[in-house]
Amino acid sequence: MSLSLLTDLRESLKIHDKSYMGNGLIPFSAECPLDLLEAPIDAMALAKATQFVSKIYKSVDAGLVASFVDMVTNNHKSFTRPAVYLATNPTALVITNETKFKLYAADFGYGTPEWVCTLPCFAANFVGLLPAPAPSSDIIINITMKTAVLRHIVSNNIWKSMVTSVY
Repeated sequence: MSLSLLTDLRESLKIHDKSYMGNGLIPFSAECPLDLLEAPIDAMALAKATQFVSKIYKSVDAGLVASFVDMVTNNHKSFTRPAVYLATNPTALVITNETKFKLYAADFGYGTPEWVCTLPCFAANFVGLLPAPAPSSDIIINITMKTAVLRHIVSNNIWKSMVTSVY
């Protein structure tokens, strides 16, 4: 199974004064080890998954960023092809963590949003982490997957111990 992560490079590139979406973001894909996918979901499995994802993010370097910029500059369509693949491929999993973005501070002329969420049908297998509106410090997890997979997730004891509500 391929795992695609939306990589926020602001920290690595020392860009701290910009917080809008699209600034320093590149998609990055990796093959997820089968033993990690097949492991029962428990604290150890979550720790290993976190470690795996951290290694992916730490592997992003100037060469990778430069090659991505060159690719998009030279072939504008190349940016959308991975998005179409991820949205239609049943074995692809997209995970995006948008908890660091100041989503509730964005004002496009109508005031700041009361609620922020991802598009409900963004991709076949999608997990989006978003901040909850103030004053909460909770994280909202949007998941788009097949019903059987969602049933399995919500029946997991670790999941049930961490989640307040599931829609």
